[in-house]
Amino acid sequence: MEITTFFIITASLLLIVVFFPDLFPRCSNCKKIKPRFMFRIHKNVSLRLGYKANRSVCKKCCRKYDLYTLNEYERYESLREKVVYRLKNKL
Repeated sequence: MEITTFFIITASLLLIVVFFPDLFPRCSNCKKIKPRFMFRIHKNVSLRLGYKANRSVCKKCCRKYDLYTLNEYERYESLREKVVYRLKNKL
């Protein structure tokens, strides 16, 4: 009885660790961890486990920056990086 209880507890903890990034993704824009239902864009971009496997944008950031697809977010991200780079090099 004790071995099966230990196995069940270990298996459930392992499942929580593996599926935590899908249940609570991190917004790629604001970097906050939120529940899954607060995201409008959520796509798998690689086969890895963890937060780097998914690209997610929350509803708040989608409304704020008028984003509807992952391609629009990638375009916005590249423009933001260019602006930051130019501002750093001017000063």
